Amino acid sequence: MDPRNVTMPHVADASLEVIYRVMYAMVPDPEDARDLAHDCYVKYQERLNTGWHPQSEEAFLKVMARRVAIDYFRRKSPQIVAMEGLNVTEAEASIAQWMTKIIESLPDGYREAVRWADLELMPQREVAQRLGLSLSGAKSKVQRGRAMLLEKMKQACDFEQDRYGRITQCHPKKPCPC
Repeated sequence: MDPRNVTMPHVADASLEVIYRVMYAMVPDPEDARDLAHDCYVKYQERLNTGWHPQSEEAFLKVMARRVAIDYFRRKSPQIVAMEGLNVTEAEASIAQWMTKIIESLPDGYREAVRWADLELMPQREVAQRLGLSLSGAKSKVQRGRAMLLEKMKQACDFEQDRYGRITQCHPKKPCPC
């Protein structure tokens, strides 16, 4: 169904209609799209109540709706954590064990940032507090640490992935710690 032709029943405000069209185009489940549209609309109304008004209401609503939809997909995406019963390939399981060793070889600061953010799934705000950095500084530290980790992995192994980006094969280069 074309999202431009979708109407939300009993809509009293055109801004909610704009939000719903964006949600319906991005979120496959109509009920989830409706719920997210409502959440986004409430946030928008709260912002308007502060006296703020956008230059272009429709453009602002579309951007806001896209951000809410992206947050929805981030929450729904599986976390990268080794768990019993998780469908993990043998190569991924081997790499997960090896990555822990590689993370420990990262320089101070980067090691803690990556370990806390990716292995312990600590919110980056808490990582920032523990490292004594601003939130943006901690995010940069985590990203640089991840880049160092990726580089070390690429130096040690060649990886093959399936069409979904899952690692299917790991071919060690010599010498390889994995």
